[in-house]
Amino acid sequence: IWQFRDDPAVVHFMAQFVAKFSGSRQVFDGIEFYLPQIAHMIIHLEVDWDEAILERFALVIAQQSQHFALQLTWILQGAIEDYQPETVEGRPNPGYNQLFYHRCITLLSNIERCVVYGSPRSIELEKMYEKGDISRAEYEQMKLEDRLNNAREITTHGANFRNMVQRVKNTNLPK
Repeated sequence: IWQFRDDPAVVHFMAQFVAKFSGSRQVFDGIEFYLPQIAHMIIHLEVDWDEAILERFALVIAQQSQHFALQLTWILQGAIEDYQPETVEGRPNPGYNQLFYHRCITLLSNIERCVVYGSPRSIELEKMYEKGDISRAEYEQMKLEDRLNNAREITTHGANFRNMVQRVKNTNLPK
């Protein structure tokens, strides 16, 4: 994804494709292996297109795997400490970056929402599958669509990344 980071169509396609097949053990292992790089890209990518594409990708995977969500949470906690306005001693942090700090806070909050509350229809879908109303393949497809929809709803919370990026850039604060 990083190689084509300047092309939103490619990034969107890759994120959707990988999210779709993330249920496969091999694909998930690959995602997990590259998690630090994916997190870095989500936090630091500065482009003029909808950066929520990558956030939605992370949220879909986090809904599927608490292990992934926990690892991403740890990475974000570390980044929050790196970019927070003050050090733990209360002094100004020379590494403070308002944009990156807010991205980390927002993504961390959204991961918590996904993991704690889950996708809206997950219980309903499970009941339909248990009753035999839908096949296993239909259940998996509907579950993925529900996760994608949940991630989409969470990332379009009004103050999405693009608006936040623009606000931060307009404030002209030191990085």
